[in-house]
Amino acid sequence: MQAMSADLSERFVVALQQELPTELRHTLTLPEPPSANRWWRMVVVGKQARMLLSSEARAYKARIGLIVAPRIDAGPIRVSIDWYRGRRSGDLDKRLGVVLDALQGVLYTNDAQIVELVARRFDDPGNARIVVTAEPALAVQPSLTLEAP
Repeated sequence: MQAMSADLSERFVVALQQELPTELRHTLTLPEPPSANRWWRMVVVGKQARMLLSSEARAYKARIGLIVAPRIDAGPIRVSIDWYRGRRSGDLDKRLGVVLDALQGVLYTNDAQIVELVARRFDDPGNARIVVTAEPALAVQPSLTLEAP
């Protein structure tokens, strides 16, 4: 019985999340980011090696920083990312970090606010882009249900 009530409460939260007012949901269409392999560069300063953002990464972040979007300043958020690849190469998980890093301070204050993340990849040659949707997340506490045999 407890397992059934947990299932019902999860469906209720999903239904509530779908009912959020659209003005709380922010969607941006962004250019495809550079690959994670080109995001960082190692430089030697004195005798110490350091990892720094590449000039390509800095340019992408600056471009994203010009976007005027309502920022979610506090509280947990859920983010959905759809990556439409311009060519059939690149890993979804690597692009996620690049996009989430670039959106910090633009769409949300800190990526630590993200409590739910959904990502999908599609192929769309000649029309590469990233579509990001962010919205406040309802507070959902996972429940552990143990049933006796």
